[in-house]
Amino acid sequence: MKNISKFCPHCHKDVTFAWIESNDQGGYLSNFFADYFQNDKGTWVIGICPNCKNGVLINEIYDENIGEEIINIFPFPLPSPTDERIPANVKKAIDEAKICLSVGAPMASSSMSRRAIQCACMDNGATKEKLHEQINELFTNGTITEQIKEWAHSVRWVGNDGAHPTNLEVTNEDAKDVLDLAEQLMNILYVMPSIAKKHEETHIKKESVEDGEE
Repeated sequence: MKNISKFCPHCHKDVTFAWIESNDQGGYLSNFFADYFQNDKGTWVIGICPNCKNGVLINEIYDENIGEEIINIFPFPLPSPTDERIPANVKKAIDEAKICLSVGAPMASSSMSRRAIQCACMDNGATKEKLHEQINELFTNGTITEQIKEWAHSVRWVGNDGAHPTNLEVTNEDAKDVLDLAEQLMNILYVMPSIAKKHEETHIKKESVEDGEE
């Protein structure tokens, strides 16, 4: 089995797992080969995270519907935390998108990423009915740049695919792409302004104190 780099469910880091090879002395770790088991559910192997040293069960199976190998990690990786500075309704949609992706539900994940975009549009004053109109509205009034508008539409397109059975199939890669885009958009809209405001307030206070000194 090839080397597999994935999100460790124990320490929440992206790692390349080492393989357990067994012998009568208790076994050892290998970076290249591994004892494995195969059945109609694919290939199964035990991996060890090089960072936290905890074990995982890895399953690799070919999905004929999408024409690619699917890698499953057990236990399912817990999603990385979403920044608390993002509004609760937007954060909830991002969190659910992460949970869906972590359990192999890319269509549901992409739909929740789309929901996060719409929640953010409404939170930032969009009044139009349709999401594509709301995104364009925020661009027109200067709330978002043209680049952010394009990113938001990308999330909308894939989210629509996930929500409608007549549209394109959403792969794990597609869902991860738009989830990453959606979270980056929230960082731009909420997290970065919060960081900038904190430092601005600190320096305004400092300058005020300095101006009052004799």
